[in-house]
Amino acid sequence: MQNMEKLWDSVNRKVWTRIAGRLFFSVLLTSLIKPTCIFGQEIMSCHDRPFWNHVIEVERGGMLILRPLLPYIPHIANEEYLLILNLPDGISLNNIQAGFDVKNRIDSIVEEIRKCPDGRIEVSYRPDLTVARDGLELSFLYSSTVNSGMLTVQYLGYAPAMNFVGTFEWKRFSKNFRVPTSGDVLSPSFFTWGRLHGGDFLCRRVLIEDIETRDVVYDHHPDKPIHMVIEKQKQSHVQLPKTDSLVPGKMYKLICDVKSDHIKSTVMTVEAGLKSHPWYTRTLYFDVKRSLKLPDKLYWRIENGKGQCFRNGTVELIAAKERIAPRRLDTSAWIAETLLPCERDTIQAIYLNALHSWGMNTIEPFLNEVLFGQDLSEEDLRIPMAAEAKELGMKVRAYLRFMYMNDRTFFTIHPEAFPIGPRGTSALGARGSALPCITYLLEGDKEKQIDGGAGNPWLKFYCNVIMQSIRRNKLDGIFFDWELGAAPFATVGAQEGMPTASPRQWFDDVCMCPRCLQAFAKYRRANRTPSREECWNNHYKEWVDFRCEQFIRLWDVFRQIGRDAKRSTTFGMYSSAPPVLFEYSRQHDAVDWKLIASHIDFAMGRWGIPDAESLQKLKRKLLAGVESENLRPKILAQLHVFYHYSNLGWPWGWEWQERLLNLKNNILRLVVQGESFGWSLCGLPGVDSQFAGPLKSAHAILAQFEEYFVAGRQEFDGVKIIKGRAPCVTWKKGADRISFIFNDTGEEQEVEIQDSISGETSRLRLPAHDTVVKRW
Repeated sequence: MQNMEKLWDSVNRKVWTRIAGRLFFSVLLTSLIKPTCIFGQEIMSCHDRPFWNHVIEVERGGMLILRPLLPYIPHIANEEYLLILNLPDGISLNNIQAGFDVKNRIDSIVEEIRKCPDGRIEVSYRPDLTVARDGLELSFLYSSTVNSGMLTVQYLGYAPAMNFVGTFEWKRFSKNFRVPTSGDVLSPSFFTWGRLHGGDFLCRRVLIEDIETRDVVYDHHPDKPIHMVIEKQKQSHVQLPKTDSLVPGKMYKLICDVKSDHIKSTVMTVEAGLKSHPWYTRTLYFDVKRSLKLPDKLYWRIENGKGQCFRNGTVELIAAKERIAPRRLDTSAWIAETLLPCERDTIQAIYLNALHSWGMNTIEPFLNEVLFGQDLSEEDLRIPMAAEAKELGMKVRAYLRFMYMNDRTFFTIHPEAFPIGPRGTSALGARGSALPCITYLLEGDKEKQIDGGAGNPWLKFYCNVIMQSIRRNKLDGIFFDWELGAAPFATVGAQEGMPTASPRQWFDDVCMCPRCLQAFAKYRRANRTPSREECWNNHYKEWVDFRCEQFIRLWDVFRQIGRDAKRSTTFGMYSSAPPVLFEYSRQHDAVDWKLIASHIDFAMGRWGIPDAESLQKLKRKLLAGVESENLRPKILAQLHVFYHYSNLGWPWGWEWQERLLNLKNNILRLVVQGESFGWSLCGLPGVDSQFAGPLKSAHAILAQFEEYFVAGRQEFDGVKIIKGRAPCVTWKKGADRISFIFNDTGEEQEVEIQDSISGETSRLRLPAHDTVVKRW
């Protein structure tokens, strides 16, 4: 026994000597390479680590979705930057790749998977960081299509491949790149995005080789080099011939012979690019075995080409908690205006199932768009993902966007309905619209003839589309994001009360044809029809009132047709978010919340962060337009998590990344402080499994106290914070009262609250970025 103890001591000494030696060598090595490695993940900001959430819920037998951030790391050469994810056995990388996450995405030059001796897997991702800087850009322009009834809606995506800045003579650039999997047609294109200061650019050859066979699959070498003269802060592009020989998802070598002369920008370095706003890897999809043992950890590190670690950390992987979703409050996801419907069914199913498992109970896709006068078939009316959502027990609220289609067929048949803008020009296409003259649609009470009104074929046709779509897709609601103005021009800007900048901002899609002017004279009970100029100068406010009321009459038709199709169908109106709610919304979008309060079931708006004051302002505006609070429409606040236009180029700034830390709090505050009837998630292209925990936790609280928000009321004076700094909101239902205390800071807090009615006090410990609920 003593010999065994001596042997064990000897082994222990050897082990600890070896560990100490390795630790000393590690410290010595890190001091030599001068890294910025931060030991202790808790002190890293969300800018410094790939994952903003320290804990990720994993669904056994499901899919783990990860989209890591690529933080800036000094002292690593751009071509040596390597992000490594180490995951437990039972999690394997799937080869699928989405295309709708292209914004702020840096694809990998090299991507490798290896099995570790301990059975774990490691995914190595080497990004092409040069894409992050500003420069003249060689991108692959691809189109994705989704059949939307009779129309095939086409979306364009841009996959950056190369970036050119500075001055150099003829030079050959080459890199490996992966073809987007969502693209139908690919075309190499040179772009300037309006951030460059100037310069000249020439290209004499673009070549693409198959990496495996070295066969040339694309070769463009014009007789004369492509020449682009870059004008300061102006966008331009040159599209090269298309290619259909590239296999989606496959890696190729791209070769480009170019010359550059004084191409300049404020962000000419990778360092400046990575610091300007977040950049991410492609979205990584992992299959998870049912036998996976949890909890476990995801280990991540960032290395250089020599295997030297500059930064590392861990993420806790825990078993997914039970799905708890509110039954009456709305928890919806804005699917419309994203590229998700263009993705393959596999990708659509992944996100739909994820949203459902996280407690979302509703999706908001587009209603299918059909051309005027066409016969309707079952397939033409089918909304992608609607049937699948219904099978999961979710609701579907469809966005009516048909007034933006630029469908000229109707005007060919009915030229008398052609709209004329305030300056006497065509009102079609000014903001993408093709709506007939609103007075034509409404005059003579033709809106009441929708069941057989040959005098109003446009309204009859699209009301039939809505009715059949509701029945075909079992829709629970319909809504407009109305962007057809009431005013001929705006007098206030997006910031409420601020005058617009010069020159005058005209809304040329506002019809002011002779028919509209005559209807306006009748509205004013005037003896004479005013000119357009008189409407602008002398009767501006009256004109806005007139047009707002006209649109309400039209919306009433759609609301009624929805209820004729299914009695429980709700009708909602979206119009931006505070402070863009009142006079600006009236002028720009013809939405007067006071006037429409009794005509809608949902008043919808979008917020970047919860703003209880502006939500209360909206509530008061709605109350002013109804006879009783019981008639007030529900407010449904949408929350930006990332910018929702995945097919446009707005960047996600650092503020979006930082807001994610308070995601649970922000969801709850929309309901608890703002009195929103639930919430709607906006920004789907950036959503991954890091969202599972905050969403599930918020939804569980909303479900637990749902009756307070449905049948109770907010109490503004009852409970106060007497020690600590944290917002406290109290709700009352009958004799029962609950208080919500929010900690938006990154530090744990201790607060003391007091019930001013009973005098009772309570001390509470608030975790960082979390909400605590106190029952009285």
